Amino acid sequence: MTTCHSNVEIEPIKLTLELPHVAVDKDLLAKIDNEIKHEEEQGEETPDYITSYLKSSPFQITDKPGSDEITLTRKFGNEE
Repeated sequence: MTTCHSNVEIEPIKLTLELPHVAVDKDLLAKIDNEIKHEEEQGEETPDYITSYLKSSPFQITDKPGSDEITLTRKFGNEE
Protein backbone atom coordinates (compact mmCIF):
# COMPACT_ATOMS: atom_id res chain seq x y z
CA MET A 1 0.00 0.00 0.00
CA THR A 2 1.36 3.42 -0.94
CA THR A 3 0.27 6.82 0.36
CA CYS A 4 0.60 9.78 -1.98
CA HIS A 5 0.91 13.48 -0.98
CA SER A 6 -2.80 13.84 -0.30
CA ASN A 7 -2.56 10.91 2.16
CA VAL A 8 -4.79 8.76 -0.04
CA GLU A 9 -3.72 5.15 0.06
CA ILE A 10 -3.37 3.49 -3.31
CA GLU A 11 -2.95 -0.18 -3.99
CA PRO A 12 0.00 -0.90 -6.32
CA ILE A 13 -1.03 -2.76 -9.43
CA LYS A 14 1.00 -5.09 -11.57
CA LEU A 15 0.39 -4.80 -15.29
CA THR A 16 1.44 -7.67 -17.49
CA LEU A 17 1.45 -8.39 -21.19
CA GLU A 18 0.64 -12.09 -20.84
CA LEU A 19 -2.77 -11.97 -22.53
CA PRO A 20 -2.19 -12.12 -26.29
CA HIS A 21 -5.83 -11.32 -27.14
CA VAL A 22 -5.76 -8.00 -25.27
CA ALA A 23 -4.36 -4.97 -27.05
CA VAL A 24 -2.10 -3.10 -24.64
CA ASP A 25 -0.48 0.26 -25.19
CA LYS A 26 3.14 -0.24 -24.08
CA ASP A 27 3.72 3.53 -23.81
CA LEU A 28 0.72 3.89 -21.50
CA LEU A 29 1.93 1.01 -19.33
CA ALA A 30 5.38 2.60 -19.10
CA LYS A 31 3.90 5.97 -18.07
CA ILE A 32 1.68 4.38 -15.41
CA ASP A 33 4.64 2.40 -14.09
CA ASN A 34 6.71 5.62 -13.91
CA GLU A 35 3.93 7.41 -12.01
CA ILE A 36 3.70 4.56 -9.48
CA LYS A 37 7.49 4.59 -8.99
CA HIS A 38 7.45 8.38 -8.57
CA GLU A 39 4.77 8.20 -5.83
CA GLU A 40 6.67 5.41 -4.05
CA GLU A 41 9.90 7.44 -4.13
CA GLN A 42 8.24 10.57 -2.74
CA GLY A 43 7.64 8.99 0.64
CA GLU A 44 5.42 10.42 3.34
CA GLU A 45 6.96 13.89 3.68
CA THR A 46 5.14 16.91 2.31
CA PRO A 47 7.47 19.09 0.21
CA ASP A 48 8.42 22.49 1.67
CA TYR A 49 6.75 24.45 -1.14
CA ILE A 50 3.40 22.79 -0.36
CA THR A 51 3.75 23.40 3.39
CA SER A 52 4.65 27.05 2.71
CA TYR A 53 1.64 27.51 0.43
CA LEU A 54 -0.76 25.92 2.91
CA LYS A 55 0.43 28.26 5.69
CA SER A 56 -0.20 31.39 3.59
CA SER A 57 -3.28 30.19 1.68
CA PRO A 58 -6.68 31.77 2.39
CA PHE A 59 -8.20 28.31 2.02
CA GLN A 60 -8.79 25.75 4.73
CA ILE A 61 -8.14 22.28 3.32
CA THR A 62 -10.05 19.29 4.64
CA ASP A 63 -8.61 15.92 3.61
CA LYS A 64 -10.31 12.82 4.98
CA PRO A 65 -8.03 9.78 5.22
CA GLY A 66 -9.21 6.97 2.96
CA SER A 67 -11.20 9.32 0.72
CA ASP A 68 -10.12 10.57 -2.68
CA GLU A 69 -11.88 13.91 -2.15
CA ILE A 70 -10.63 17.08 -0.47
CA THR A 71 -12.58 20.20 0.43
CA LEU A 72 -11.30 23.76 0.05
CA THR A 73 -13.14 26.30 2.22
CA ARG A 74 -12.61 30.04 2.32
CA LYS A 75 -14.39 33.03 3.81
CA PHE A 76 -15.15 35.88 1.43
CA GLY A 77 -16.87 38.77 3.13
CA ASN A 78 -19.89 37.27 4.88
CA GLU A 79 -19.83 34.14 2.74
CA GLU A 80 -18.08 30.87 3.36
